[in-house]
Amino acid sequence: MEKDMKHSAVQRAQPDSLPGWVSAALAATGDVVYELDLARGAITWHGDVEQLFGTAYGLAALSDTRKFYQIIHSNDLSTRINAIEAHIASHTPYDCEYRVRGAGGNFIWVHDRGTAVLDDAGQPKILMGVIRSVNHRKQTEAQVHHRASFDELTGHFNRQRLRDRLGDALKQAQRYGHTGAFLVIGVDKLSLINEAYGHDAADTVIIRIGQLLEAHTRVSDSIGRIGGDLYGVVLPRCAPDKMAIVAEKILRACRDAAIETNAGRLQISVSIGGVSFPGLTQSAFDIMTKAESALHDAKGRGRDCFIEYHQSDEQMESHRSAMEIGHMVVEAIKDNRAMFAYQPVVEAANGKTMFYEALLRLRGTDGALIPAGKFIPAVEQVGLARLVDRHVLDMAITDLVANPHLSMAINISGLTVAEHSWLRALMAALKDKPEIAPRLIIEITETEALRDIEESARFVQAVRDLGCRVALDDFGAGYTSFKHLKALTVDIVKIDGGYVRGIHNNRDNRVFVHSLIELAKTFGLEIIAECIEEQAEADHFRQEGVHYMQGYFYGKPEIGIPKA
Repeated sequence: MEKDMKHSAVQRAQPDSLPGWVSAALAATGDVVYELDLARGAITWHGDVEQLFGTAYGLAALSDTRKFYQIIHSNDLSTRINAIEAHIASHTPYDCEYRVRGAGGNFIWVHDRGTAVLDDAGQPKILMGVIRSVNHRKQTEAQVHHRASFDELTGHFNRQRLRDRLGDALKQAQRYGHTGAFLVIGVDKLSLINEAYGHDAADTVIIRIGQLLEAHTRVSDSIGRIGGDLYGVVLPRCAPDKMAIVAEKILRACRDAAIETNAGRLQISVSIGGVSFPGLTQSAFDIMTKAESALHDAKGRGRDCFIEYHQSDEQMESHRSAMEIGHMVVEAIKDNRAMFAYQPVVEAANGKTMFYEALLRLRGTDGALIPAGKFIPAVEQVGLARLVDRHVLDMAITDLVANPHLSMAINISGLTVAEHSWLRALMAALKDKPEIAPRLIIEITETEALRDIEESARFVQAVRDLGCRVALDDFGAGYTSFKHLKALTVDIVKIDGGYVRGIHNNRDNRVFVHSLIELAKTFGLEIIAECIEEQAEADHFRQEGVHYMQGYFYGKPEIGIPKA
C-alpha cells in the first residue's frame, strides 16, 4: 500500500503540493503543469491530467517519458523533440503544438510551453512546462480553412481553389511542354428547376452533377464548383482531342442520369465549354474566361453540347496588340514613367474636397500622357494586372507617407482581389505605418466583386481589418442585391457613371438610381455619385442625399500632388 501511494505521488502531485490559488487556476483553465526529470525520465504532473488526456492508458503511462512519447502522434513527435533540443541549445522557452492520443483513441491537439532548470554545471536537469488543450481552436481553424477552399454544398473546390489548381497546371504545361485542358460545365435550365420544384431539388441536381463528374474524370483531375450552376474541371496532361472525348462522356452521363429529388425523378442536361492550354493564354483567369465564353456559345447553340474555344484571326490580332501594349506598360514602369492624376471627390453638401481618386497615367516615350483606359484592358488580357496593381500600391504608399494631408482612393483589378500576395504587400506596407491606413481607400468594381462573392468578401474584410476603407465602384452595373451588400461589408459605393450622366432627363435611370441609393442607405454606406458634369446632375444627387460627388464639374484629374 505504501509503495502504491508513493508511485501515485510521482504521477500526480498531492493537492497540498501546490498553493491553493494555483490549484484553483489549473482547475478553472483545464491546464496541467509538469516537471520532467531528464536524468530519470520521470514526469510529475499537477492538475487534472485525466480530464486533459483521458484515462485510455492509465496514469502510469504518463509518468514515464518514453511511454508519454508513445501517445504523441508519430508525425508530431519530432516537433516536440526539436523544440526542446532547440531550447536547450538557446536557453529560450520552448513552445510547440502537437497531437496526443486521448480517450477512445482519438487524437487531441495540445499546446506545450516550458523552460529548463539548469544544474550547477549549467546543464538542463528538469523541464518545467504547461500543457493545455487547443483542440477546439484547431478544429475551428480547420473549418475556416475548409470553407476558404471548398464549396459548402458539394464539398468540391470553390472557384478560388480551382483557379489555383488551374494556375499550377498552366505553369507545369509551360515548363515541360505539356498540353492541358479546362472544362466549364453548366447545368441547363437550373433556374427553371429551382422555380418549379424548389431549392432542395436544385441542390440535389447540383450535388449529383458533381458526383457524375467524379465518376467520369481521372483521379489527377480537379473538380470545383465555380458558380451557382457551374462546375469547372482541370484536366492536366490532356490533348485537345482527349478534351472533346471527356466532354462527350460527361454529356452522355448527364443525359442518361435520372436524378432522384424530393420532387421526383428529373432528367437533366448540361452544356460544356472548353479550352486547351497553354496556347495564347497567360493566366488561369484568362483560361476560365475563355472556357466560359465557349460555354456561352454552347448554350446559344441549343444546349446539351460541347464547344471548344478557338481564337479568330481578329482575336489573335487583338492579342498581339495587347502583348505590345503590355510591353509598353512594363517599360514605362521600369523607366518611372507611371504617375497619378488626382481627381477630387467633394462633399455633396458644400463642394469641399474630402479626398482624391488617384488615377494611373503613363507618359509615353513621346511625352504624351496615356490614360488607364488605353492600356488597362490589354494589361488584364495578357496577365500583367498584378504587376500594375502592385506598382500602384507602392506609388500610393510613397505619396501618403510624403504628404500627411493627402487621402486617396486607388483602383485594383478583379484579378488582384483573388491574389493573396497583393494583400500581403498591403499588410507589410502598413505594418510600421498604421496611421496611413485611414487615408487609403481601395476601390474594386462591382462586376468583378460579384464574380466570386465569397472571395471578394474575404478580401474586403481583410482590407478593412487593416484600417483601410473599401469602395464598390460602378455600383449598379452588376445589379447588387441586398444579400450581396450584406456579404461584402464595404464602406462606400460609387454609383455607376452610366446612370449619372443626364439623369435629370432620364426617368428610368432616376427610378433605378433612387432604389440603389435607398439600398445603400439601408446598410449605412457612404455614397458617391461619379461622372458629375452638369449643375443639374449635381442638384439631383444632392437632393437624393448622396454624401460625395466626383466629376469634371468639380475638377479634372491633374498630375501632381494636390496642395493641402
